[in-house]
Amino acid sequence: MCIRDRVSTQSTGNHRRSMGKESNGSPETVPGDFDVYLLAQTWNPQFCCDNPSKCCVVKGTYATTHLSLHGLWPGWVQPRGSYTWPQFCRTSHKAIKEHVPLAAFDLAPAYRGELWKHEWDKHGTCSSLGAAIYFAEAMRTMLSLPGKGTPELLVQNIGRDVSSSNLRAQYPRQVGIRTDRNGNLQEITTCFQKLSNGQVGLQVDCPLHVLQSALNNCRSAQLHVPAFDQCAVKHRQNYKQIKKILEKH
Repeated sequence: MCIRDRVSTQSTGNHRRSMGKESNGSPETVPGDFDVYLLAQTWNPQFCCDNPSKCCVVKGTYATTHLSLHGLWPGWVQPRGSYTWPQFCRTSHKAIKEHVPLAAFDLAPAYRGELWKHEWDKHGTCSSLGAAIYFAEAMRTMLSLPGKGTPELLVQNIGRDVSSSNLRAQYPRQVGIRTDRNGNLQEITTCFQKLSNGQVGLQVDCPLHVLQSALNNCRSAQLHVPAFDQCAVKHRQNYKQIKKILEKH
């Protein structure tokens, strides 16, 4: 059962910190009042390790070996007080699932559930774009990145460690990289210009509040690129080791 949309709804605090240091989404903004876009992409093999009951992908699919779309978020380069992005803006634009491009269900598997609705309600409403254009822009922006969204360095090193500096070098601009405490890749955030028509422009360096965020600032020299089901293999190995120890006693 694909219920990953609940993660986005229930973990608002984590999303706040991912865009800035302990910051909040502003409760009083109007559509179009922002100056930068953030594109968040998830590494599903690690997400599924951390949240097996909320995993939306199956072995052998595209999302098990490539970054997938989490969301396209309007934000501010300079925080406004403690706020770093607008959210839940009032707009006349409405969204239905048919506004989501069919390709999104492979490139953003959690959108098969209700994550698309959460992303629209919280972030898309502040873009000033209609829902169909907003989701199309999210997909187009992701596919404009190196490797059509996933750097070749990741694809070629699944299940192995990579240099964090080499991963950053895959992008033309500074990005935010999120790992867990063990150095497992979780998410990558890239940033883009906002064009005068509200659509997405060229990639730019992510704002300092993104780069310096405790969640987005991977400082270790190496990070691990988990393979899908790698955590299940580790669990089985640990079980066998424990069983052997018990059998000796």
